[in-house]
Amino acid sequence: MKRKKILYLDQFAVSNMYNAVPTSLWGQLRSIIIEKVNNRILSCPMPLEHLYETLGRSNMGEDGNESIEYSKQIAQQHHFFSEIAKGTTFYGYEEIAATEIMMLLRQGNVKPIQSMYFHKAYYADIEILDIYANGHKFNKENHFYNQELFKDVNGLRENMKKAGQELSKPDKSLALDYLCKIQTRAYIEGLKELCRKGVVNVRGVQCGKINIPNKVDLLLKLLCDKRLDKRLAQKLICELETHGFEKIPSMNIRSSLNADMAVNGKSQTPNDVIDIDRAAIGLRISDYFFADNEKKLAIERCQLDKKYQTKIYSAKKDSVSSLITELSEL
Repeated sequence: MKRKKILYLDQFAVSNMYNAVPTSLWGQLRSIIIEKVNNRILSCPMPLEHLYETLGRSNMGEDGNESIEYSKQIAQQHHFFSEIAKGTTFYGYEEIAATEIMMLLRQGNVKPIQSMYFHKAYYADIEILDIYANGHKFNKENHFYNQELFKDVNGLRENMKKAGQELSKPDKSLALDYLCKIQTRAYIEGLKELCRKGVVNVRGVQCGKINIPNKVDLLLKLLCDKRLDKRLAQKLICELETHGFEKIPSMNIRSSLNADMAVNGKSQTPNDVIDIDRAAIGLRISDYFFADNEKKLAIERCQLDKKYQTKIYSAKKDSVSSLITELSEL
């Protein structure tokens, strides 16, 4: 059977399509996507980040009270995505990264196998209104977690600002490489500790009232669950010290976009964390990838679109038109 093309949709694309006038640009895009999905030519798996962003949207009206109508609108958008996702969902970042790492260690490279990146999962069909209130509270707490995630990257940005002058293009390239390399340190230290102790203790990160696993520890735990032994751990340490994340697509994408933000003096926000995770999860396996224009430009600056042979689209009119043409020819 011919491989389906993969289209990664972001929150903005979904919200623009779900009730668009049929003759409008977004209406045309919705129509061609539904057609190609139903003809089993195209697949649009739902990312977990879609739930984070859906549940994080305020459902309060101007009077400060809950807006039932707006909640229903959010639910309708989610339902539309569920219909085109057909129950398929992307794995989370750590799961994908762990799978890529084990393939690299055992086979020497990471092949783009679709089942490594997405699967059938219940949350693509979840009734969003049933969990909206609690989910919204969770998302507010999750923002505390995001603060923990990006504080180091913002620290790098501040250090670069103190360095003085604006970097030239060659200098920026060197800085990007350096910042990507720095991001391997926590993983190398964690792996060395694993080799010494033979076990991973997953530390918690306090996020408001919620305690969430440390991302480095969580990845190492997943690697152990996938039978990472001491020999493979030492092999991974050598890989990270020699090549950084270069041969691990999800981690390479994530570290590159983090570094790009720091080099360009941009402060990272919770939405940036989500957008970068979106790229880390979906860019490598997708044929077509939707992102906001700023992230599209960042992906192209880092040449990740060329490296992973993915066409990047944004919500700009000419970009949406180009995607409609591309999908029409499938």
